[in-house]
Amino acid sequence: MHIGFVGLVDPQSIHSYSGTPYFMGQALIRHGCDISFFLHLKEQAASPVYFRDKMTRLLTGKHIIPERDPRIASHYPTQINAAIEKHPAQAVLGTSSFYMATQNCSVPSVFWGDTTVAGVLNSYPYYKRLTKRSIRHCHDLEQAALNSSALAIFSNQWAADVACTNYAFDQRKVRVIPYGANLFNKLSANDIAECVRRRDERDWELLFVGVDWERKGAKIAVDMTSVLRARGVNVRLTLVGCSPPRTVSLPEYVTVIGKLDKTTPRGQTLLSSLYKQSHLFVLPTRAECAAVSLSEASAHGLPSLSTDVGGNSTLIKNGVNGHLLPLEAGAVDYAECALQLLSDSRKYSEMCWNSFERFQAELNWDVAVSKLIAELNNVLELTDGQYACSRAS
Repeated sequence: MHIGFVGLVDPQSIHSYSGTPYFMGQALIRHGCDISFFLHLKEQAASPVYFRDKMTRLLTGKHIIPERDPRIASHYPTQINAAIEKHPAQAVLGTSSFYMATQNCSVPSVFWGDTTVAGVLNSYPYYKRLTKRSIRHCHDLEQAALNSSALAIFSNQWAADVACTNYAFDQRKVRVIPYGANLFNKLSANDIAECVRRRDERDWELLFVGVDWERKGAKIAVDMTSVLRARGVNVRLTLVGCSPPRTVSLPEYVTVIGKLDKTTPRGQTLLSSLYKQSHLFVLPTRAECAAVSLSEASAHGLPSLSTDVGGNSTLIKNGVNGHLLPLEAGAVDYAECALQLLSDSRKYSEMCWNSFERFQAELNWDVAVSKLIAELNNVLELTDGQYACSRAS
């Protein structure tokens, strides 16, 4: 199968979108697909839009989403169609829906994303304080993409439900296929056994991975660690990816590593070693589509404590590879949940193995792209009207 891979940033770059397009593309190649990377779409006629955005911010405190403005977005279909004429692609694949609103496309267009704009409005910082016109443009473009795409694939069930609730389109084209863990090296069962054995010999280590201090709930993770120490538990927390605000002073039992470069062997090795040595992965996120770090934790046999928001419930099954707490849960709730799990060595060991087995069964790219290829084959072979909605397992 020959697939045209398209994006606003280079799909071959590991630096874009936590590496998701890169790992997706590499898995497709491993499964025998020919990939034409159309590289990033050009934001044509962009200067007036960005100027308007700048002035809107200055005058009103609000802003627009330039890449979703029709003066820019109207050029995406032309660029995609021109690329198809140069490459013998059988289908076009993108990781965001809005630039897949192709018209008169000679091959099926498919997007595989983690949500639509309806899922992030007023919850993600970039999608807060938008003008009414920009919100309308965002929704209009999303609607056009859902109408024109042959398949609307989401990485989590929540995103699929949000799309079906907020947009009018043929919902028989909806599929749910979780993203895989964005890791270069896979651990074996023997590796997991060694991780579990070494965790028994260590004081408790908690791990947090996230860039956005506020949205990812870093403060709750820090406070949770303080609660556990106040109860006599010798526990430490490592924060990866973010730094605290200048006004926040962290205790000595919290280590800040900051951003890691996963493109380098050193960065890969350090991140993997942190997953291996930690007892729990903690992500009290305030808003989320579906955190790929939860899959990465499972890949290391590491149970997760996170928030039951967005699509996290597709990645974490309560009592299997972790626990999801309600949004209103605080540091004490997270600490008590950790105590219950880590105080029962048999239950904890079982959850470590369940985490790894979930990764092997569902949360890796080889499983994910095999499902995608099957769906693409159906699109290429079946006639219209034979779609059937598929929910996450």
